[in-house]
Amino acid sequence: MMDPDALPCVIVTDRELALVNAITRVFPTASHLLCRWHIGQNVYAKCRKMFDETTWALFKHAWDSLVYSPTISLYEQALCTMKREFVLYPDAIKYVETSWLGPYRQKFVSAWTNNVMHFGNLTSNRVESEHAKLKSHISNCQANFSAAWAKMHDLVKLQITDIKGSFEKSLNCWQHQFRIPIFDHLRGAASQTAMGLMLPKIKKIDDMVVEDKVDCGCPIRRTYGLPCAHEIAPFKNRSEPIPLSLINDHWKMLSFEKHKDDGAILDLMNADWNIFMAKMVGQNPMTHMHWMNTLKPILNPSTTSLSSPQQKVQTRGRKLGKTPKAKAVVKKRPKANAKAGVDDNSPKAKAVVRTPKAAKELPRRKKPKLVGTLFVGPYLINFPEPIGRHAEIICSWRWMIFPDMGHVVASTYNVVVVLLSQLQCLTFLPLHSRPPSSDKIRVLGIGLVNGDHFVQVDLKACSPMPPIANYWFKFRWEEAKEWETLFSVQIEAFKAIIGSDVATAESFDID
Repeated sequence: MMDPDALPCVIVTDRELALVNAITRVFPTASHLLCRWHIGQNVYAKCRKMFDETTWALFKHAWDSLVYSPTISLYEQALCTMKREFVLYPDAIKYVETSWLGPYRQKFVSAWTNNVMHFGNLTSNRVESEHAKLKSHISNCQANFSAAWAKMHDLVKLQITDIKGSFEKSLNCWQHQFRIPIFDHLRGAASQTAMGLMLPKIKKIDDMVVEDKVDCGCPIRRTYGLPCAHEIAPFKNRSEPIPLSLINDHWKMLSFEKHKDDGAILDLMNADWNIFMAKMVGQNPMTHMHWMNTLKPILNPSTTSLSSPQQKVQTRGRKLGKTPKAKAVVKKRPKANAKAGVDDNSPKAKAVVRTPKAAKELPRRKKPKLVGTLFVGPYLINFPEPIGRHAEIICSWRWMIFPDMGHVVASTYNVVVVLLSQLQCLTFLPLHSRPPSSDKIRVLGIGLVNGDHFVQVDLKACSPMPPIANYWFKFRWEEAKEWETLFSVQIEAFKAIIGSDVATAESFDID
């Protein structure tokens, strides 16, 4: 938009019919998208009164799955599922179909918006935020035009300052996570926001097959103008940096200067070359050779005379003699381990938890929080002795156990913990918090292998899940009630495929 001749390619608005018609006439080549947030507010205002609290949570989850469907086939599948599950609510289905999905699905459903280069702008929240900021600056609805114009001018100057600050961060102040070899050609030349969008794709390359373009889908290429996983994989496998040519020009604009086209850049290069050749004419051969030797490493880096040192030179401390003194043996204090005392005669199923990868998921500074969580709420008051921290080696019968620790992990980190084994399968839900939005719900799968250790299990979306641990129903807070309905379909699917020899409860009464 810095170019006076540039026209917008994508416009995001709410459903104001006069504005929609004007956009179609004035900008016929622009892609028009509808704000998802405003659509969600309209659906809530119209349909919320038709459902009770539990059914509304299920309907909202089905609506979100419909809106975020990445392909047309998944969209049609989600729509059929919604119609089947909410057949008793025809008014709600009719409203979302006739008012939104029928005439406007191409303007807000991911299956269609993923084909538009919107750079992540799917709502008008940025405009609403700036409008609210402007109203707070004016603070008086009776101000004259001159006063209002001065306030708007000051606000625009603040925006320009913030934008320049973000440019400088991308040019000179790089975050530690972007100081990796694969970003060598992008640091200082592309926005850090672009590198942040590519970073998850780079981390997943080792865990997935991305050479096939059909399997990849390339949504980030079409919506953000950035290389997707199957484009990045060859460079990572060859230990080469991502070339700048794969990045859309939108992410390379790190100044307010007008972007020069290729023809203007070539003209500047030709002018510099002519100056260089004019200076070369009057020089002696030795000067020519000196200049060429300076340019040669730039044109052909393999000819450079620079090389890495053969060995690391010790620059600090006293040099060691021929017979260095023996180093004193220092006994280190063993790492502290959390232990839980549990009665061996307890009828609950017990298992040893030793998951290195899961340990990395819980930072050391947060592990003491687990200990504190054990004393929040009455659901673990039957422990025969309190949890403590000890420096000595802990016996195996004092290691963390399931199912008790499932409640602790789920409640402390607000995640859904799924325990899978040949003897017992359970789902642990947070006891104290409301569920977040469907796209932010985290599921941690843990599988018991050979009866002696755990591994992390990556569960696919909508995969069957074991029943909820019965202690959750007994000790959960009222705020956590909504968790129960989110996974009802997946739990029923699990019950249909599991055998009678697998326990799906925490404890049993033994006569």
